[in-house]
Amino acid sequence: MLGFARIANLSLATDGKAKFTVYNIHMNGFYHCSLRYSQLLDLNTELKANFDTTRLEDFPSKHMLGLSQSQMIERRAMLERYVQSVCQNRVLGPSELVKEFWLSAQRASVPLTDPPTQLEVFLVNGKSVSVPVAISDRTDQVLESVCAQIELTSDLTYYFALFLEKESDNTLVCPVSDYQSPLLTLHTANTAHTPHRLTLRQHFWSATFVPSLLDDKVAKNMLYIEALAAVARGTMEVARDVRDKLAALKSKGQKKEYIEAVAELAQFGYRQLEGFSFNHPVEGMEGCVRVGRGEMVTYTPHGGGVWAVCNSYQLTRIRSWKVGHDYSTGVPWLHINYQLSKDDFLWVQLSGELCVYLNLCLHSTVSELLRVRASTPLRTPHTQPIQRTLRELPSYTIIQAPSSPLESSGSEGQSSIDGSLKTRTVSESSNGNPSTTPSITSDGSPTTTTVGVRNKRKTSTEAKTTNKLAARHEPIDLLPPPHRSWLLDMNPLTSYPPPP
Repeated sequence: MLGFARIANLSLATDGKAKFTVYNIHMNGFYHCSLRYSQLLDLNTELKANFDTTRLEDFPSKHMLGLSQSQMIERRAMLERYVQSVCQNRVLGPSELVKEFWLSAQRASVPLTDPPTQLEVFLVNGKSVSVPVAISDRTDQVLESVCAQIELTSDLTYYFALFLEKESDNTLVCPVSDYQSPLLTLHTANTAHTPHRLTLRQHFWSATFVPSLLDDKVAKNMLYIEALAAVARGTMEVARDVRDKLAALKSKGQKKEYIEAVAELAQFGYRQLEGFSFNHPVEGMEGCVRVGRGEMVTYTPHGGGVWAVCNSYQLTRIRSWKVGHDYSTGVPWLHINYQLSKDDFLWVQLSGELCVYLNLCLHSTVSELLRVRASTPLRTPHTQPIQRTLRELPSYTIIQAPSSPLESSGSEGQSSIDGSLKTRTVSESSNGNPSTTPSITSDGSPTTTTVGVRNKRKTSTEAKTTNKLAARHEPIDLLPPPHRSWLLDMNPLTSYPPPP
């Protein structure tokens, strides 16, 4: 699974010869690329030729004549559902064909006139290493290069991953995925947001993997500095006697014993994400979320930098979850369908800028548990230099686009997508009003696709409206129509039937 994609809006673009519509696609909260309908059609054709695509959403058909406004809305909705189904498919999403397509699209869409030849990657303790880099280098190439630079045993490479984090407070934003160029992803984040940087961190949840890493000097140091940081920042619950024991081990320089003591803590490896509001047990509560092996825990501030436990949600009791984006506020949200008892279910609703990352954490913990259950070996690095031939996708100039490719949208309505394995479509009615504010949203969380009603005949009024939009050379922001649909994924750790 690549992650969650959505079409933030449409823009009018030109290649110097003609003007046409492009779809601005966000992945996991960030602008990724702008593509034409024909390019997505080419991807669909390739997938059909190489894979079983029966579980993918329908691809919108071609139109010989120009599209009316309602037909453009419907096409955008169908393309968004299609892109989401490709990215969430556990066979197609990780395939080389799909990853290469998205990397090529990012390279063509993100302008970088004077790209650096070295990329700086930070460790948790603030130190950094620099590795040679090219725009076409994918995340796995850069990760393997960084791990080789610090002399980590190659078989241990994928116990770690590259993350994007804010420089100001070291807040993790999201992991960098294989379909991305770390260089271009960092450039996009720094162009449209506050300064970010790339960091190398552990990328596993269970403490059972720790013993296999302690025999490697570099891996042991990596775990040690991350454990020190977690204890110092208070991102895991540590009893006073354990804290005293850890302080004594640190003073003696006993790194292995320190790591083993931290690994015994219930919240070893948990990620603490702040800035959330949630509705359970009381509407309007604010605090942070810690997510790790087997559970998600909400906390509220208790004064003096102390967090008080609000609720704990076991991963095996989560039936499904969906991530969305509130267009009226620009804030992502996450809704979890949680089983309280045999026949009693609760929708736990969270909102906050890190909902997209929280969603990725839930997927990652579930995937690790499934991998351990199936005794699937960890991914191994490439033994030979990676030679990839990327397709050449044309670059476009966006005409009168918003000043930032990641601006928050001011239009009303919501969008969402559910997360897990099996996919089905569920519809729900809404009374969102149309709006025509041109912008590209900054959220990029998995979104509900919007469904329009196809008009068989293009009226003269619609034709005039479309021509005026084209003549003004403005981005076209197509709004959610009255009906919405979700791509529903069930938690594969549970065996319950889909919710009604």
